[in-house]
Amino acid sequence: MLEVLTDWFSLIFNQLYSVSGAMDTFSTYNDMYYSLMNNPVFTSVAGAIMGIGVGIMLIYFLLDLAEKVQDRSFTLQHFMRSIVFMIVAYILIIYSMDLLQGFVAFGQAVANLLNESSLAEGMAFFEKGTPQYDQFKEGVSDVKLLPSIGFVIKAILPWLISTIASLIVTFLAVSRIVEMVVRCLFAPIAVSDCFRDGYRSNAIRYLKKFLAISLQYALIIGINVGMSFIIAQAVGANTGAELLTALEATNFSGEGCTEFLDSLLGGDHYLLLLGLLCTKVGLLIKSMGIANDVVGV
Repeated sequence: MLEVLTDWFSLIFNQLYSVSGAMDTFSTYNDMYYSLMNNPVFTSVAGAIMGIGVGIMLIYFLLDLAEKVQDRSFTLQHFMRSIVFMIVAYILIIYSMDLLQGFVAFGQAVANLLNESSLAEGMAFFEKGTPQYDQFKEGVSDVKLLPSIGFVIKAILPWLISTIASLIVTFLAVSRIVEMVVRCLFAPIAVSDCFRDGYRSNAIRYLKKFLAISLQYALIIGINVGMSFIIAQAVGANTGAELLTALEATNFSGEGCTEFLDSLLGGDHYLLLLGLLCTKVGLLIKSMGIANDVVGV
């Protein structure tokens, strides 16, 4: 039971004052993505699809010229425009994999920058299996019975919402990687259509959508960072690092853990804490829509 309670409180703390959990989840699946991109089977399939993309591009090019001839609006200017679009489409098809992987690297770089900034600003993380975690568990065992029961009751809803937030992050990380793999694999076909609507063509929309998916990683880290500082200011004006420092100063005593848990669960701002946690969950769910708005999809 003590192990379960310590896990509860650690999860709540990490959801409130850390981005390390989300960073680890997304980094793990990003590594899977890069590993798959370098898989010989994947690269051979991608090469075959690239050939199909070039063929479809030529069909679009000929159809575009045929349409102008049929409408009796064919001019040298239009012909040169179609040639330029064909060259652009060909470059996008040949280098689509490199371009899309560049988008992924850009999203990861922004996420890493946000993570480093958050650590510098006082965010912290409880990691299971560390001496700090074991000391905290011993401190929780020293908390008096009556406060312990109160903390358990108060922790139920924050733990439930924090668990939902963790599941949403995992779902988004997995679904994002699957979508990126599929979009990257069929990118040569998607970007072959550059001949209609100019910068509003299907190819440009496809690239912008992939950029939005890549930025979703950084956006989720940004949501975690922003909400952590909002929660700290709203319920206690303490960062996660400050709370941990105060707890460590008491040598993880029963009284120190009592004060820590009271601050962790919002003290007199319990309902506000629940509201902010629910807001965080809502923003995580809306992260893909926000990313789409950022790149203008």
